Amino acid sequence: MKLRWDCFIGLFFILSSLFLFSCQGEKGRGALLHQADELMQDHPDSALTILQSIPNPETLHGLDRADYALFLTRAKYKMGIYIPNDSLIKIAVDYYNKGWIDESKMQAYFYRGCVYKDMRSMDMAVQDFLKALKVIPKKSENLYLGAIYENLASCYVDQNLFEDAKRTYKKAEAIYSQQDKKNGKAYALRGIGYVNMLQNRLDSALYYYQKA
Repeated sequence: MKLRWDCFIGLFFILSSLFLFSCQGEKGRGALLHQADELMQDHPDSALTILQSIPNPETLHGLDRADYALFLTRAKYKMGIYIPNDSLIKIAVDYYNKGWIDESKMQAYFYRGCVYKDMRSMDMAVQDFLKALKVIPKKSENLYLGAIYENLASCYVDQNLFEDAKRTYKKAEAIYSQQDKKNGKAYALRGIGYVNMLQNRLDSALYYYQKA
């Protein structure tokens, strides 16, 4: 029943957004971007549908263009859709770097880091995750701080920087514990166990796997 209700809500927002665009033309594109942003966290599939419905997105400019690049990257990432290069999210990073809104900068760095991580460009991913940590606002920590540390630790593992990886996973675990996010805490503990296994510290690996 909940799944059907979620689908209904998503469909309602999509249809209402498309109606809004048809009524307002070019002015409606900003409203569609706002609607996609509102849906992103709980209904990324609906957000992606709205973003893909925006006609001629290449004609967007300024903040709308940057928001579209960020939102589309974020929606695809949350849906598990592989992004083969940084050309889209780079638009958002370049634009937000000129402004003062740390929330937008942080998200742009974080999602570009995720793109680089999926591309196996770990050095560049690490740089962006560290940049995201420098500008993350307090209000965004609940949603992003643990995820940034967890992704950063995963990059360190790929680079064979095992001690850095364990320290960073432990930071993620502490954050998830403080936020009472059991799934995140389990993933971080599993990460620590995995690093210990790679170091052939099997007793420690077993300990953290059991905690996870």
